[in-house]
Formats: sequence, structure tokens, C-alpha cells
Amino acid sequence: MTAKKRDNSALEAKIALRRQAIAAAESPVVLETHAGEGLIFLQCYTGVTKGWALEKDKDLLDRMTQQRERWFCYQCESEKILADAPRAFDANFIDVDPHGSPWPVLEALFNPHRFTAPTLHLVVHDGSRRFLAIGASGSSDQRWRVGLLAELAAEYGDDLRANYSDLALVAISKLAKPCGYTVEKWTTFYTGHDSHSTHYWATLKAERSAIHRTKSTII
Repeated sequence: MTAKKRDNSALEAKIALRRQAIAAAESPVVLETHAGEGLIFLQCYTGVTKGWALEKDKDLLDRMTQQRERWFCYQCESEKILADAPRAFDANFIDVDPHGSPWPVLEALFNPHRFTAPTLHLVVHDGSRRFLAIGASGSSDQRWRVGLLAELAAEYGDDLRANYSDLALVAISKLAKPCGYTVEKWTTFYTGHDSHSTHYWATLKAERSAIHRTKSTII
């Protein structure tokens, strides 16, 4: 019997994209919203001296702090802490890598009071296309129809999966605009079975009127 080969394309793609993005960031201050076991950190961020790592699994907290000796590490629900602390986590490099949809975290992340850097780099691993395929129009599974995805469906129709990477750009632009940022560069591609995983890197530039905001307090 032949063992089934594990598809590592998503992990390899995540690492490659983040290495490219972190190399482009000036004096990066990183926020990892889903730190996990630290595979991405060890491959991409060991040279970063300042950052925040969030992870809901309390069993991983010791590992997080050992890996990131100079970072602030929190065992928490990232969506909740971002919503509760709108002036904290003033990073210029944000890594969002949940199991499934990133949109609840992204909606909590983009608060007009949070960011002060002239340039933000946002890298995301987005698993939304998997449940969009399951919950397409006519399906009884409509759990995806909340927040920004519901807004996009109302504007563009229920078949969000077909042009998902383009619609993700629309959504990020919608979130960034009230914070005083516009998307200057957008890199995106699909990986995984049936291209369920979407990867994107957005370079966001602050509008002139937004650059001089008061710097937030470190949490």
C-alpha cells in the first residue's frame, strides 16, 4: 500500500510569501494574530526584535514566550482582544493565519485608532473558499453569510468563490479606508486541494492626513 503524500504547498507558500514581505518591510514590528506552534515565526521572524504574538491555545503559551524572548505574547482570542483594545498593537507588519476565515479578525483589526505607520504590510492565509464552495447559493449551510462576506454577496452576488482574490482586495480596501490607508500593492494566489486556500499580501499606504495620528500605547 502506498502512503498518501502530504500536500505541503500551503505551508511552503505561506513561508515564501512572508519572507518576501518581511524583506520589504522597513524596521518591521510584527503582529501575529494566530501564532500557533511557531512554524511561521521560526522560518520568517526570528530576526524581528519587536512584536506581538496572539494564540488562543493556552498549552502553547510557554512555547510562544520561549521562541519570542523579546516579544509580547498573549493567550487570548485574537478577535476579542483586538476589538477590546482598539488603540493597541500598533504594528507595521500583520500576519493573519487562522484555521478558516480571517474576516472576523480583520474586521476587529482595522480600527481607525490603531495604526500610525506610513506603510503597513498585511499577509493573510485565507481558507474562506472552502466553505464558500460548501455554502454556495441554494445550500442550507449559510454560516459564511456574516460581516464583510455578507456585504460582498449583497453587492456582487452569492458566487464569491469564482473571483475570490479580487473580492478579497475589495474587502481589504473597504477595511483600510476608514483607517486612512489605501492598497498600493496586492499579491495573491491559491494553493491546496481545489484551490481552497487563498494567500495575499497587501502593502497599504497611509494618506497624508492620516500619518500624524497619536501613537498608541503598547499593550
